[in-house]
Amino acid sequence: MHGTVFGVVAIAIVVGLVLARLSLSGSGPFPATVSEISPTADGLAVTLTVTNEGSQTGQTTCRVVDAADRGVSNSAFVLSPRIDAGQALSFSAVITELGTEPRELAVTCRTP
Repeated sequence: MHGTVFGVVAIAIVVGLVLARLSLSGSGPFPATVSEISPTADGLAVTLTVTNEGSQTGQTTCRVVDAADRGVSNSAFVLSPRIDAGQALSFSAVITELGTEPRELAVTCRTP
């Protein structure tokens, strides 16, 4: 009895993972650039331009870092809005992790 329950649960997990992967396939890659940087009281207002080069609408997480120091210790993560397939979208966010002084920043956005 317990073996049957375990088997059903394992199959359900595998089916769920396959469906999740299929729902994400076709979105991205997401090349991105930093379009604008300006100081705010709390950090930096950054405008990112992200392109969805995939065949489906998708969303991505972008990592913003100091271009002179691309280490993992000082970075900010920004979630993009949903981007239609083949489209570019510019959006702004305030990041507090990199201080308030404008400087050259780099951005990379991952593909799910």
